[in-house]
Amino acid sequence: MTCDDLRHIMGKQLNYKGHQCEIIEVLEDGPQLVLRNLDYDPAADASQDSRNPIQPNQFGEAHRRTPETFTVPALDKNQRPIAFLEKLIRAS
Repeated sequence: MTCDDLRHIMGKQLNYKGHQCEIIEVLEDGPQLVLRNLDYDPAADASQDSRNPIQPNQFGEAHRRTPETFTVPALDKNQRPIAFLEKLIRAS
């Protein structure tokens, strides 16, 4: 399975480890999927335990809170699509 085989699922939503996520990128290394956590709350208080990491600017200074992302392998150890990916491919 190549990145070109996976690009058609970009933008699809899924549940990953209890978080509603969207596939935002397919990386060639692996291949891997980059998932954006849609549970992001821009109004979250910084003093609370927030899952919205602070994004630094080009100088390394704290700039803004951004949605959490997850990078997950698209294939298991047998080179088959991981479970949630296989469901998405069948549904497409």
